[in-house]
Amino acid sequence: MPSRQDHACKATENEAFAGGVVSNGAAHLDWAVTGYFYAALHHVTALLHSLGCQDADLKTHAKREKQIVTRLPVEQQLYNDYRQLSDDSQDARYECRPFSEQDVKQLVAQHFVPLKTRVQALLP
Repeated sequence: MPSRQDHACKATENEAFAGGVVSNGAAHLDWAVTGYFYAALHHVTALLHSLGCQDADLKTHAKREKQIVTRLPVEQQLYNDYRQLSDDSQDARYECRPFSEQDVKQLVAQHFVPLKTRVQALLP
């Protein structure tokens, strides 16, 4: 079972991967979007572990989202940022939605950075 620290490390790795894709130019920006979503997922999972969630509570996207809503009821913006990253990642992967470098930078600034900052503030 991955620990809170394992998830924090994976979040850092995914964020670095996504940033590297963006810095390489216009190719494969769909993977940058997906990388930022999975970085957010691991940041949130680390936080949920610190709040007492067990791995079984977090095995699926639906279960993880339920735990965000249940354990962080006053964190509506964190949930909204998470959902936006999730939705855009799904659009990139399954709907072949193209993303420009500007789109990715905007997604990061408006949703990933605020989510990451809030998660870090909530971690004990």
